[in-house]
Amino acid sequence: MSPLDKITIEGLAAKVRIGIYDWEKKRAQTIRIDLAYWTDTREAARTDDIAATINYNDVAKAVLKLLKEQQFQLIETLADAIAKTCLEQFAIAKIAVTVHKPSAVRAAGDVTVTVERP
Repeated sequence: MSPLDKITIEGLAAKVRIGIYDWEKKRAQTIRIDLAYWTDTREAARTDDIAATINYNDVAKAVLKLLKEQQFQLIETLADAIAKTCLEQFAIAKIAVTVHKPSAVRAAGDVTVTVERP
């Protein structure tokens, strides 16, 4: 089995309508997404060729496309959908997705949900 390396995208920001309350469904809120995914990067390191790795710009675009096309009530559901999308579209062995929703609890600085999928 090949060793796996971790690629991380932190703080991917988007304005989305997400939540269970009527006002959340009407007004876009800023969320942030952190992704960590595992893949074998040895060929990319050896050849210095972007085609030999998972282009993190393509991953970010796929996530942003999902956010644009679908609406979610829960950040748990959103995190799971992001993980599934990435696993289906890219040669990722494992992924961890954290969704940050700073406006979820008035007295808190942030609320996050993290999912990990093989």
